[in-house]
Amino acid sequence: MLFRSKPAKILKRYYKEGKIKSSFIYFDANKACAAHIFGKDSILMATGLYREEKRDSLWKYYRKNGELVADENYRMGIKQGLSNVYYRNNKLYERFEFKEGKKDGVWKQYFDTGRLKIDGHYRDDKLQGKVIFYNPNGGVDHEGIYKDNVKNGAWNYYDEKGNLLIQQRFDMGILKNKDEVNEYIMEESKQ
Repeated sequence: MLFRSKPAKILKRYYKEGKIKSSFIYFDANKACAAHIFGKDSILMATGLYREEKRDSLWKYYRKNGELVADENYRMGIKQGLSNVYYRNNKLYERFEFKEGKKDGVWKQYFDTGRLKIDGHYRDDKLQGKVIFYNPNGGVDHEGIYKDNVKNGAWNYYDEKGNLLIQQRFDMGILKNKDEVNEYIMEESKQ
């Protein structure tokens, strides 16, 4: 028995000026297509797959010079998995993890040198747990706990040698040692 594959269908759309706006290459009995989206200057801006008219799989977004701006993963129109944003030099700037369209998992930000800037976690679209903010030299600048997107508990701030400078104490976003913090700020402003 001889099997014949159906030829892929190609659909192209154009701007009024006549330059290409998008192209779609259909496959899998027209249930899916590879998409290429262009800016008005005909420069590729995004690529990805659609399945049943929903974003699916890896999507990539580009700057006018062809550098990658971001990439994100979808499953049937819903963000799922890692999403990344990049500096102009193609180095990673930020990474989120998504589950069922919500931030859920790792959150990391990086300096343009590649060193870690922020290390935290989301759960159900809210910052949860310990978040560490680093200085450009790699040391901890400050750290604390988030609960449902608000500061909660002790937040410690350090000097470049790692010595504790001040601790802020929060109760669900409300600073509890305001006088102590204000006194510290006043002393620092005198130096």
